Amino acid sequence: MYNHNGENRQQGGDGICTEPAACRLETLLDRLAATLQQKKLLMRIAPYAFLVIIGIVIWWLTRHTPYLVDDFGFYRKSAAIHSLRDFYHYIVHFYLTWGGRVWGEIYSLLFFMMPKPVFNVLNALAYVALLVLSEVNVTGSAKLTLPRLVFLNFAFFAFLPAFGQNIFWLCGSANYLWSNLPTLALLALYRRVSTRSALPENSVRYVFIAVLCGLLGGWANENVSVGLIVILLGYLRLCRRRFGRIPGFAWAGLLAALAGALLLWLAPGNFVRMGAERSALTAGRFIDFLFRNIVFLFDFRTGLVPFILLGLGMLQGYRRQAPAAGIYVLGVFAAAAAMSPVGTLHNRSYFGCMVLLILAAAMVFDEWYERITPHRTAFFLGSMLFVGSILFVHEAKDGVIDYERAWQKDVTRIETEKAKGNMDILVDPIVPTSRFTGAYGLEPIRTRDDLPGLNFNKDVALYYGVSRVRACRAEIR
Repeated sequence: MYNHNGENRQQGGDGICTEPAACRLETLLDRLAATLQQKKLLMRIAPYAFLVIIGIVIWWLTRHTPYLVDDFGFYRKSAAIHSLRDFYHYIVHFYLTWGGRVWGEIYSLLFFMMPKPVFNVLNALAYVALLVLSEVNVTGSAKLTLPRLVFLNFAFFAFLPAFGQNIFWLCGSANYLWSNLPTLALLALYRRVSTRSALPENSVRYVFIAVLCGLLGGWANENVSVGLIVILLGYLRLCRRRFGRIPGFAWAGLLAALAGALLLWLAPGNFVRMGAERSALTAGRFIDFLFRNIVFLFDFRTGLVPFILLGLGMLQGYRRQAPAAGIYVLGVFAAAAAMSPVGTLHNRSYFGCMVLLILAAAMVFDEWYERITPHRTAFFLGSMLFVGSILFVHEAKDGVIDYERAWQKDVTRIETEKAKGNMDILVDPIVPTSRFTGAYGLEPIRTRDDLPGLNFNKDVALYYGVSRVRACRAEIR
């Protein structure tokens, strides 16, 4: 082998490099790792360059995701709002008659009041914010590093069971990606404080951020609100143990999150909707829902690998971040269990749970990565995660483009038949199979449009100016 100066060197004992090809590979990795360490300016720029690249990727994939399912209904609703008063009355009516999850509704309406290209850009920025806030949650520092960002991006692409619904679908992004950003911002504040050597003063800025993000985070969606409160309680306990007291802004954030959760859970619309759907909760149903929600966390498509990473890291002695990681894991289970009184979580509903679990796993990974020696091993691991991210992006590109082509084919048929005077149109069914498409797990145009409460076909027909749109039944082969 050769050392960093290119001089011939030999190894003895265990781990002797006897294969010329292996020796050359080790030498190459050593030189690359050493070069990157010497290029300090490059290492400072690299995290931001990565964020720009992944932002462009998310923008492009969002751009090629057309409106689907609920989007057409929101387009019609937004077109009927002509003033701030109309907007206010719509949200109040929703809160009183349908449900407490008003912020997803607000974000969706706002996005439909702007051109789609503007949303595409904003959505890419939201994903970048997700990565940045996630790293702050992992380290407690605002300093960004390339290995952590690459790991987090890889984990989101790998373990979110409905990535496309959560990130690219407009209504899905509004209800999950955008609604959970205040939660991560609040947790990032608590994380930063918990890692300091001394508590900061209770400044107006800290109190404002804690109250605003606490209220929005607690009011975001049902499962994450409970998980957020559990994690905040854990951070308060950490602060008392470490500093002997709990800062006032930390109490303010917790109280704001509790207030938001109450506004969410006790919304009159929740009870109106449950009565209309006649969904009575029994002890047996609750236990069944709870079992399913918890078990799905350990599914290989969701949390199994992050749980394995957590377990292996703890067994190997990487426990410096164990208190914080443990708090997030408790929040994961609380969030999964919180939906049990209502029903089972669906793929896209696991977004909040999986983000919290990925953050816990990233804390252990971060400590392990810092201890890796020699540097070529860390460089190789980081490179493989980067390559994995590229492969996931390629898979996402294929899935998104395939769906866009299939949808455009149906749109062309609608426009062709409409030009002929036919207002009752049959189109080909689309069954998305890639979890990176916004329509994954959904039925963009249904074969039946007479089911109660499912007016997606009607909204599509109104959008394209025809009387009826249905999908013909797919042949069973």
